[in-house]
Amino acid sequence: MIQFHCPDCNELLQVPDNSVGRKARCPRCQAIHVVTQPAPISIPSPLASESSTPSDRPTSPYGEEYTPAPPTDLTNPYASPGEAKRPDFGKGASNTSGYFPEHLLATRWQRFCGSIVDGLAYLGAGTPGFAGLMIMGASMENGGGGGDAADFIMFAALLLAIGGMLLAVCGNWYFIAQRGQSYGKMVMNTRIVRTVDHELPGFLYGVVLRNWLPVAINQACGVFSLVDACFVFGERRQCLHDLFASTQVIDANVDYRNTPGGG
Repeated sequence: MIQFHCPDCNELLQVPDNSVGRKARCPRCQAIHVVTQPAPISIPSPLASESSTPSDRPTSPYGEEYTPAPPTDLTNPYASPGEAKRPDFGKGASNTSGYFPEHLLATRWQRFCGSIVDGLAYLGAGTPGFAGLMIMGASMENGGGGGDAADFIMFAALLLAIGGMLLAVCGNWYFIAQRGQSYGKMVMNTRIVRTVDHELPGFLYGVVLRNWLPVAINQACGVFSLVDACFVFGERRQCLHDLFASTQVIDANVDYRNTPGGG
């Protein structure tokens, strides 16, 4: 159907499509008009602004024409300022800046308590032997006698103390290499992960570089352990031994292998 308005009374008229060129009478004013082909309706294209003339472009409040500049910052506008600056740390061999964002890291309190738990585990493993040494020493001071039997018991208690602590230390190293968790980290629900590839540290990075090397340095410089601990107050919460091994301590619930980049 063709719709058009009567030029005389503005009545809306409807005629068949094949009425073009024919005459039609307006039922309201009885005027006769020739039906013409209706003009096509043009729909503005979304890209029309790109080819518009300068007069069609938007103007500033001061009457000057301007061309809107394309956006230059394509970061997430809803991300916090700190997260927006985080580098991409997606899994991959070419990644060299895979630092975990702050909300995935273990808290400093968790790390402190984890260290305390590790120390208590070592002490607890040696307690039976140390207790035997103390009992035998007190007995000998009170006139309990000595002799070969007492010497053997003292030696056995000393071996029990040293052996228990050594067993606890070796067990801790095993769990660090296999799970990225010491006794304390299991209790505090944290985990050691490498920043380069987001994998578990293994024996080389988790034990040799992260434990043995700091202990060796501390033998030569007694204040190293204090400096090492102070580094945890940095933005990435990495102690100095973490920097040696390129590791970070994160929440154990984090899927560290599939963590998306940029935090």
